[in-house]
Amino acid sequence: MDRYVRYGAAKALEQFGWQPENYAEKAYYLLALQDWDDAKKIGKPATGPIITLLKEKHPATRAKMVELLGSIGGPDAKSACNLALQDSDGSVRWNAILASRKCGIPITHLPVELSKRPKSGPSPVGSALLNFFFFGLGYNYMGKWWGFLIFMSYMTLIVFAQLDMGPFMPFIFAYPVTALFATQTYFMAKRESEMTG
Repeated sequence: MDRYVRYGAAKALEQFGWQPENYAEKAYYLLALQDWDDAKKIGKPATGPIITLLKEKHPATRAKMVELLGSIGGPDAKSACNLALQDSDGSVRWNAILASRKCGIPITHLPVELSKRPKSGPSPVGSALLNFFFFGLGYNYMGKWWGFLIFMSYMTLIVFAQLDMGPFMPFIFAYPVTALFATQTYFMAKRESEMTG
């Protein structure tokens, strides 16, 4: 459920004079109102509702939930913090790193858990460098099926040029051209990363 819908529902319940019957209901209610301090005061009974909100689509809310888990701690928070370390959003991962000690995650496990996060797209710098030195492989790295065809054509052309001009001369002519394509590839990969991230 969207955070705005939750907030509206909690406000409606407040106007009807509704009162939570247990700590879990109170935690859901306070989290919907974004009353983080009072939700944190509930302590361990708030852990379940907080973990539920780690599925929220807004990264700012997920980051706040991880921060709350770090404040409360406990064994239930450990698996949730592990999942947050793999989140696609950098702010959520950073809050999970800060919360990890209180959640019971050894510092030695952080690199492994962080490496499991989904990749947001090809590296613009990596794509550009590949296209500069091995023209076509930058496109291949970005998932373009025709990138390898360009690479094979480029290498064939370089080999034939080397037979005629010597081993290094073809690169003097090739690198200014591949530099242009490397620049184009950088911006292309950056745009794709922004669209997927």
